[in-house]
Amino acid sequence: MNKIVLPDYYELDTRPLPSDMGLPPDAVIYGMRTQTSSGMLIIFPVSERESMPFDNDRAIIDSLHESLTGENEGLVEVGHGTTKNGFPYVYDIIKHRMVGEQGIPLGMEYTINLNLRFLDEIGYINGSFMEEGISGVRESIVLEMYSREKGSMDEAFRSWMEDPYDKDFKQGLLRNYSERSEVDALFPDHPLSLVRELISYIRDNN
Repeated sequence: MNKIVLPDYYELDTRPLPSDMGLPPDAVIYGMRTQTSSGMLIIFPVSERESMPFDNDRAIIDSLHESLTGENEGLVEVGHGTTKNGFPYVYDIIKHRMVGEQGIPLGMEYTINLNLRFLDEIGYINGSFMEEGISGVRESIVLEMYSREKGSMDEAFRSWMEDPYDKDFKQGLLRNYSERSEVDALFPDHPLSLVRELISYIRDNN
């Protein structure tokens, strides 16, 4: 398939693909790691039928609202655009609360699904990014800042968690205030910041 240009800190994993993952033979895997996060990308071509629609964010949002109803998963963002070279792309970002034995929280994982249409095919990126070491730092710091802005912790909690596209939607693990894109610059190594950085890089370099 056409090669999707990635940041140079993503390293190609040349090991044989695990057979139990059910990946097509032309799939490739990339990985990256910082002091506080790690990420893995799986890339392979898909058909038009398998791709997300490139110009209908609402259909993607509605579909995710129907499927992401568990208490440990939720929608963060959906978007689309055109790359520097004129290729359309579309993506969604989903979060998953990782839970260990006896329900002990183990931090947050952010996944991205991105389709990029070239002239003759559609590439698919499935990425998974998670916190390494101490988790929840971004949320704790921003919550403290937000509570000062709102005047109290109680007032901050009233609007802390909210679906980004429908304030009346209350199912699943809603996006919290610290997961807005405006906060990324304060936490450049956070998994969610790395997901959005990847999207920007793909947009600007493909």
